[in-house]
Amino acid sequence: MKSEDYEREHYARYAEFAEIIALILQKAIDASDGPRPQSIQHRAKSPKSLRDRLAETDKLESDSIENDRRDLAGVRLIFYTNTDIDRFLNSRVIFENFEIERDATRIHHPTKENDERRYRAIHYTVRLKENRAKLPEYSKFEGMRCEIQI
Repeated sequence: MKSEDYEREHYARYAEFAEIIALILQKAIDASDGPRPQSIQHRAKSPKSLRDRLAETDKLESDSIENDRRDLAGVRLIFYTNTDIDRFLNSRVIFENFEIERDATRIHHPTKENDERRYRAIHYTVRLKENRAKLPEYSKFEGMRCEIQI
């Protein structure tokens, strides 16, 4: 899909997909013994932000932006403490509920290359597990990716 197609036809579907991923996470967290996040946020990447990011990477004319960008749909989990993050990651909620693109996992932390920015996060790129994606209510999201930031 081209960026124009995303804006005209797919933005709303990615927004709905992000909401579904957030809902699955919320239900799984509620059913677990793990820590509760301070907040769970979700969004589809805005068309303007998408165009800006594609331009930065010389992919503005790409015919397959869904392969170029992992974060067309995104969910952010914000926890109170690093201990809560560790406990959440050890709970395996993400691994039990989604297929993880392991080679797309990114761990962000302060380095010389990023001017020691204080941003720390783990980004997982996920898809619905096959059994869930085959359910009628989720079938339109089959194959779509979402980035989960913790």
